[in-house]
Amino acid sequence: MKLKLTPLYILSFLFLTFFVMELHEWAHTAAAALVGGGWGPRGFDHWGFESNATVSNGQRAVATLAGPLVNILLLWVGWGKMGNRDSLTDQSFGCSLVLACLPMAMLKAAVTGGGDVTIGLKLLFTSVDATHHHLIATCGLIIVIIACVPPLIRLFILLPSWLAKFVFFPIFLVLPSYLHHLIVHDLLNGWLTRFENDESLAYAWVIFWTAAIFGGWLFTRRKMENLLVDRELPL
Repeated sequence: MKLKLTPLYILSFLFLTFFVMELHEWAHTAAAALVGGGWGPRGFDHWGFESNATVSNGQRAVATLAGPLVNILLLWVGWGKMGNRDSLTDQSFGCSLVLACLPMAMLKAAVTGGGDVTIGLKLLFTSVDATHHHLIATCGLIIVIIACVPPLIRLFILLPSWLAKFVFFPIFLVLPSYLHHLIVHDLLNGWLTRFENDESLAYAWVIFWTAAIFGGWLFTRRKMENLLVDRELPL
């Protein structure tokens, strides 16, 4: 088995990464609308409750945890795909999906005591004395480790060569989160500020962006399915 890394694969992977992160944000947004009774403000990588909504800490926790739940579910879909030893197509997609969920960003946030999981837990357990907040942060870290590390271990073991394990794996584990931050947080959100007084127009642009990256992934997904190929096949 060999790793077939092409420019079109990289493009497809980035489309998938950006789409997964938009699913993450839409999960936050939909949960906030459900518990808050209305659609709140939305940006390319941020969300909020409807301005007149009165929400409890428990409801805020539900909306906060909805985003990482999407990532965790997709991580384990990828884990399952990588276990299909009869299909290199499934294994290829599983590898890509695990990395597209940005597990390293989730782990990094949890290690520093932040991230949606830890914040959501703190909102759920606001009655806990502040001196025990480190315990909640530790629980958040443990949850993220349990969610992220097994798929990453399976991915590392599945990769077919030392070059794939020690070049492809770390680059695709770390670099996409920085690229996503640069493009989405810095560039797109900076551009979206011109519509900060028109929420409907902001929503329209975010919906267009979500549809565009999903369409881009659909158009290029076949290249993603060929990440892992038989050695006997020509590259």
